[in-house]
Amino acid sequence: GFGIQLVNPEFGVSNQPVFDLQISTAVSTEKCKLEFDEDFNFNTTVNPDQIFTKKDSHAQEILNFPNELYNFSEKENQEIPHYIRCTRESDGLLGPSQKITLQYDSTAPYILQAYAKPVVVTSGNAVDLFVKTDDKTFCKYDEVTDAWDSMAYTFSGFEQVEHLNQSHKTTLTLPGGIKKQNFSYFVVCENGARDLSNS
Repeated sequence: GFGIQLVNPEFGVSNQPVFDLQISTAVSTEKCKLEFDEDFNFNTTVNPDQIFTKKDSHAQEILNFPNELYNFSEKENQEIPHYIRCTRESDGLLGPSQKITLQYDSTAPYILQAYAKPVVVTSGNAVDLFVKTDDKTFCKYDEVTDAWDSMAYTFSGFEQVEHLNQSHKTTLTLPGGIKKQNFSYFVVCENGARDLSNS
């Protein structure tokens, strides 16, 4: 393919019903178009709301997406598949269709459950930390702060779109050699639109 990737919204989720849809391409591209059918005919897609504007050889955008294509507010929390095809800058070759999924989510995520197993560590010093959220999220934890940008530790798969999930688990190692001490951690999660949860 032409290495088409979403730039905005980064994880395919927007907290605004109208946004600038931005993509990058690994190959230098001339024209890119968007459709709802994987094998769409590039030449018959003529709606300006489905045609990207070239910013440079590796960046294209559609301003105020989805414009008149559909109303994102009516499709809140639905993952909508879209397909993008581009022509190569050097010779006009039409590249393969690239699927992207877009979603409108206006609400912050909520942590439904956060707990450790085992609750009491009797041997060793490893503890599993679990978090469940009402939305697909990435999560962090820290002993000192719940300020997202300052939190030191992340759950596995952090900021990898395929790991945007409602359930998270990480194994942490408690400091050794300390007898009968309580440890507590702040947990905060962020959804694909980068809205933060409670802690």
